[in-house]
Amino acid sequence: MDMAFARQVFVEETEELLALIGSSLLDEHSGKAKDDPQINDIFRAVHTIKGSAALFGFETLVNYCHELENLLQQARDAELAVNQDFCQLLFEAYIYLQQQLLVLQQGEVPIEDAAYLHQLARFKAMSVMVPDATEPVNLAKDNRFSLVFYYSPQLFHEGADPAEHILFLQSQGEVSDIQLTPDFQSFFDPLLCYWQLSLTLQTSLSREQLQASFQFLPDASRLDIQPVAEGSTPIPFIAGREQALPDMPTPIKPATKTEALFLKVEAKKLDLLINLIGELVTQGASADLQLRMKNYEQLEETFSGIQQLVSDMRESALSLRMLPVAESFRRLQHLVWDLGQSLDKQIMLKISGGDTELDKGMLDKLADPLLHLVRNAVDHGIEPPAVRLKAGKSAAGTLTLSAAYEAGTVLIRLSDDGAGINIAKIREKAISIGLIDASQHLNDEAIYQLLFSPGFSTAKAVSNVSGRGVGLDVVKRSIDALRGQVSVNSSLGLGTIFEIRLPLTLSIIDGFMCRVGNFKLILPQSMIQECLAFEQQKLQQQMLMLRNELVPLINLDELFNFKAQRNARQQLIVVQFGPTKVALLVDELFGELQAVIKPLHPLLRPVKAVSGTTLLNDGSVGFVLDIPALIQLATSYEKHELEEDTRWQERADD
Repeated sequence: MDMAFARQVFVEETEELLALIGSSLLDEHSGKAKDDPQINDIFRAVHTIKGSAALFGFETLVNYCHELENLLQQARDAELAVNQDFCQLLFEAYIYLQQQLLVLQQGEVPIEDAAYLHQLARFKAMSVMVPDATEPVNLAKDNRFSLVFYYSPQLFHEGADPAEHILFLQSQGEVSDIQLTPDFQSFFDPLLCYWQLSLTLQTSLSREQLQASFQFLPDASRLDIQPVAEGSTPIPFIAGREQALPDMPTPIKPATKTEALFLKVEAKKLDLLINLIGELVTQGASADLQLRMKNYEQLEETFSGIQQLVSDMRESALSLRMLPVAESFRRLQHLVWDLGQSLDKQIMLKISGGDTELDKGMLDKLADPLLHLVRNAVDHGIEPPAVRLKAGKSAAGTLTLSAAYEAGTVLIRLSDDGAGINIAKIREKAISIGLIDASQHLNDEAIYQLLFSPGFSTAKAVSNVSGRGVGLDVVKRSIDALRGQVSVNSSLGLGTIFEIRLPLTLSIIDGFMCRVGNFKLILPQSMIQECLAFEQQKLQQQMLMLRNELVPLINLDELFNFKAQRNARQQLIVVQFGPTKVALLVDELFGELQAVIKPLHPLLRPVKAVSGTTLLNDGSVGFVLDIPALIQLATSYEKHELEEDTRWQERADD
């Protein structure tokens, strides 16, 4: 077995289990005992981490999880109240396990450091009932049982170990008559379990309590518990799996939702598949052009079906990388809770649209921007309870994080009901650091964009949460790298809204091809509203009236300096990104195509509003337009032209 690969699998599974623990912690409330499914979920996750860690010899992690299990068992047995102190301790344990996961991800081994010893001391202080396995058990041992474990060969793979079962039973009473009976098959696999275990236990626990203690025994394994009368001899254990299993009551499990099955696929394999399909799309488009020139109608019809299959393959392959945003959103709940505690603020995070899907690569790169936005909202947005009550608000602030599809993009919105943004303070700060001139007149949107400038901050003091002017700058750069757009809207005293718009994927798009001069341009089809034709003399203004709506007109020829020849009749493509709608002036329309986006050459990366290139069916290169960046570029271009006209007018007046 490749131990490096096995360790990587362990790290990934531990990460998933920690996510489950974190989600369960946030759903936990005071006063719930052993019937609480959240405690059971946490217990099961910790138990699995412990068993898996034992396979790799991570003794520190095993011991830690064992002590945490003892504490959770007390809560399940209603010996400990699941109150605020208990939840706080579990949250500290969750943070510690996350830190150990980072250690494992770096290829190191967890050690017994100060944090480890501190956590164990906290567990001991909280624990009041469960005896330590190394100490003598002073309980009335009125009950005597014979226990027989029928282990599955896959026991070790499922994170269980017979030695752990013996140690646990020794902590609950006196163990005797231990028998380990081997049952080898015709071949030996060191990763399989070939043992069956029988023993006698003198304990104060009842049969039902013992059965409940082993309810997380792997499903393929069985445990038989039979009472032994005083003075009688336990029934000897008979080796061999061919014997009939003893009769035992089968617990009735409550109906649960069908668990979804997930297939783990290495990302680079999916990337290779998507690239190959992209090349197939290009070849198919080229063959389509040749067939139309030969005018083979029947072949065209057949080939049309092939193209549809290729399109379906592409959609299927891309969907493998699409993941719901819910898990990424839920991880922020821990951050909000922890920051609220450290800042003495009461904050509730509401999540909606968690089933909205994004490319996995984009989700990973979205983690940092969302982290900074949430920290900013908690520290600067939500007021302390006393301030909120004085303003007539509830003591607890609310953050709302949502996701939805909008015009071929994914819209992620983070809003708070806090103090809002003071535009006057932003402007004053920007002038004081030389970011803008005092004579400049900016609208609200332009002033909000100053928040994303490197080093810009209106905080009066630097804290361990924020105040250095780094967070929003990181947000802006990260979203730009994803070909997205971030915007801000705020009402003083009512709250602030941050909106992030992202493309669904960065690989292949359904595009629409047009020509401006000698250049062929590709636009994302999902952002196109309509195509129109106008007489050239009607397109002399910068605004166009479409169905009683004023739409800005962008002349791509002038914007990119293509030097195209103007026709008497011009073509317009109306595109929309978010709430913004613009009309693009082009020379010729070609129609739909599937575009495989390739990154720009390093020499071309400074070119704005172009997100990549694609190879067309005639062998030429088309440029894929970045619509959000195009709108921003056109806006800044018009603003520059207006400023130039104003300067010339002022000089003429002088």
